[in-house]
Amino acid sequence: MKTITALAATALVAFTAAAQADYEVIGETKVAGWEITAYHDQGKFIHCTAAQDFAAQNETQRRAFKSRSGFMSVKWGPVGLNIGIGGVDWVLNKQQTYRTRIEFIGGQGNAFDGEAVAFNDITLDQEINSKQAVHFINSMREAHGLKYTVNGREAGLFRLNGSSKALMALAQCVDTGLQYNGVQTSGGTFGNGGTFD
Repeated sequence: MKTITALAATALVAFTAAAQADYEVIGETKVAGWEITAYHDQGKFIHCTAAQDFAAQNETQRRAFKSRSGFMSVKWGPVGLNIGIGGVDWVLNKQQTYRTRIEFIGGQGNAFDGEAVAFNDITLDQEINSKQAVHFINSMREAHGLKYTVNGREAGLFRLNGSSKALMALAQCVDTGLQYNGVQTSGGTFGNGGTFD
């Protein structure tokens, strides 16, 4: 199990590091099992991420996750919201586009359809429509799980333990970053006009 968790952690680090190419870390902390990190480029705030990896503890969980281990990263900044998600057993074609559906379990049970691009052979990177970003984050905070479907086939069922606290920390990170860039915010209000309830 340690090897599997290490592989997921390595994949998460590789995805996060590559996605932040040449950006400098200006702050990081751990909240409710999620890593919260702020990045800037040449003195300007770029975005914050909330990332977590997990391992299936038994065969039932392994079947539910469709993988022995997986990871998720939420990246939010002035430009928008992206989700990085993957499983160490997934086999994807790099740079190929996949149809996706993200369904939240619990809360209001909202679902989001979209497309994701394979970052590598085990990770999908999905941009969330800017008009839906705040709704997406609030849905994720309320939910206790996330079902991820790729090209019409269920790809994973992920627990969202600690996501509410982690996403509140992510919101604070983004607000701080926007203020760092000289954008006036009022705790939980993002530059795109959405509010974080």
